Amino acid sequence: MLEEVAIAMNRTKGILFLLLWLIFQPGIRAQQKGAGGVSQPIPKKPETHVPFEEKLLGTMPPEYQDPPDITGGTIFLDNPAQWAFVARQNGKPFVVINNKKGPEFDEIRVLFHSPDLSTIGYVAEESKAAGGKTFLVLGSKTIPLQQGESIDLGETNHLLGARLSLLSPPVFSLDSKKVAYISFFEDKKKEAVAVIEGDWNDPVPVTVKYGPEFDWVWEPVFSPDGTTVAYAAGEAKKRSWACSACPTQTMSIVVGDKKGPAFARARFPVFNPAGTVVAYQATLLGHPDPNTSEIAVVGDKKSASLVGLAWVGIPVFSPDGTTIAYPVLQSAEFLPDKRPKHGFVVVGNKKGTKFDVVGEPVFSPDGTSIAYWAKVGEKEFIVLGDKTGSEFDEVQSPVFSPDGRTIAYQAKQSQKQFVIVGDKRGPEFDEVGEPVFSPDGTGVAYRARRDKKWLIVVGEKHGPEFDDVFHPYFSSDGSKVAYGARQAREFWWKVIDVR
Repeated sequence: MLEEVAIAMNRTKGILFLLLWLIFQPGIRAQQKGAGGVSQPIPKKPETHVPFEEKLLGTMPPEYQDPPDITGGTIFLDNPAQWAFVARQNGKPFVVINNKKGPEFDEIRVLFHSPDLSTIGYVAEESKAAGGKTFLVLGSKTIPLQQGESIDLGETNHLLGARLSLLSPPVFSLDSKKVAYISFFEDKKKEAVAVIEGDWNDPVPVTVKYGPEFDWVWEPVFSPDGTTVAYAAGEAKKRSWACSACPTQTMSIVVGDKKGPAFARARFPVFNPAGTVVAYQATLLGHPDPNTSEIAVVGDKKSASLVGLAWVGIPVFSPDGTTIAYPVLQSAEFLPDKRPKHGFVVVGNKKGTKFDVVGEPVFSPDGTSIAYWAKVGEKEFIVLGDKTGSEFDEVQSPVFSPDGRTIAYQAKQSQKQFVIVGDKRGPEFDEVGEPVFSPDGTGVAYRARRDKKWLIVVGEKHGPEFDDVFHPYFSSDGSKVAYGARQAREFWWKVIDVR
């Protein structure tokens, strides 16, 4: 039967551990004003509205075969108004959206969707024997790229170092009206960020704008209002026989049409909520010791109050954009106890408590509290403010309730996983998903797996078992939970009454 092939990484922790151990490579108040010091309106992330009535969405026809492995998974079932699965027929893969079979291709490379889940997109290719064409499918539009143009999904390792590769698929703007992707032209061996704009359900042609060309680019991100794109860009340098220590590459963060200062590496650009400032992590160019060369950059300001950083994590803005926080790892020569290194979270201009390793901080909805995971020795735990939680073999990033009074998180102990809500430990399963709070913060729902079967757990109530289940949604009054489910070749929209 059809199975979801790609397992999503449990939040940024998976990326962080890869960067910490593979790359091993301050405090700043964030600017929030626009031109003339006038505060800018902050666009809100769109909400997904789903129905709370059960229905059979569709069935995979018997003539359809299981698909090959697809990056990003083979099923999208988080919105019954826009759901999809990948299948094959006569050796050709295709995507079925809302029971409508799409065109057949030689390869489907990646599936992705808009922030509000209203539009599904994917990258498809024809073989060289069939012309070697690349297509970007967005909604009901199939857009052929130029001859010799393909989409780089971020497989290059120049940007991160240490042979590390992280996916960089096409991305929608917050309003879903634009899509940015990494364009690669075979004849030039150059890359650029291309931005497509249009109505994905209208036959009117789209517009495509290409940015400046570089040797490689990575991870384009839109500003909240969708007017600006930021991304990492790199350029190779010829090694000089007279200077063996000279850098062989430089990297910058490009914001709109403005290229930032050169670094040995620059990664993970993040916009503040108003879209007026970009923060990112960088490695100083020409620094004699790579174990003390990491910095955070916010706008045009480099972190200078902290030295000896072997690693800086992805910056995170507070909800109002006035404060920035990020995890760091400091080198041994700066430590009094001579440990190899230790980590702490920087919030504004303040250093947090020191641990062996720390994860990406999470702000409460009102921005007054911060929580993150941390590790000492072989044990992990959650830190909330200046308080540490219970120790487990592994924990995942915490989630705040809407009122900011409670946190919930996934934990693992002795090969069993469970969800912690406040200080209450839930039932054990073989695997659990990220917890989702009800609007009033009193209820929590999450995916769980027992053996090969999945179910939705809402407080003390367990839903029926399926081959797979997807993201749970609470109704506005918290009385019902809706979610997608797959059983064999059937795709369902299910509802649990939690009253």
